[in-house]
Amino acid sequence: EAFDRQPAAEDSTPLRYERTGLSGLLGTPEVHEVLCYLQVLADPTRSDVLIRILAGDKYRIGPKDLYALGSRAAQLGRQFSDGDELEEQRTLLDAIADLIRNHRPGQQTSRGSAESHGISDQAVGRLTELWDTFSTLRPWSTQGLTVLVERVIDQIGLKAEVEAKLGGASTASHQLSAFVEEAESFELSSPQGTL
Repeated sequence: EAFDRQPAAEDSTPLRYERTGLSGLLGTPEVHEVLCYLQVLADPTRSDVLIRILAGDKYRIGPKDLYALGSRAAQLGRQFSDGDELEEQRTLLDAIADLIRNHRPGQQTSRGSAESHGISDQAVGRLTELWDTFSTLRPWSTQGLTVLVERVIDQIGLKAEVEAKLGGASTASHQLSAFVEEAESFELSSPQGTL
């Protein structure tokens, strides 16, 4: 019976809180999502971070498609290597680019197509969206950290999403703003600092 009790209106009012300091901000879901994009932009070999993005709420790439994508990356590494260990380390981004280049919906399956590697058309559509996002963000990585952080937030739709919550007065909105301020502070104190 205790579990059937409906909470009173005052019980369901969300508690507002704000994490302070960079370490507190990095633990918030919104800032962590931005950080994942920044890490992949800085180091495209960070497939571990890219998997978090792919499997997350925005792209929802399932385990079967992720496995097939990883297999394709490994296959590309073997295909293009001449015994050079660095060449064997093809990334998931390489595999995504290859699949997008070779994907032709409605056409017969070709050797490099997504279907021949077990990746669904739905996943290819989402991977194309991700590729377009990174292609749009990549040129901004030379414009300074603060500008890049702001572009990532806008490009992935996070700004619109958090502004939709409580008309922009949500904790997430404040935390993203605080992260942008931290990036600006870092950029001003370390002009030679890179992503």
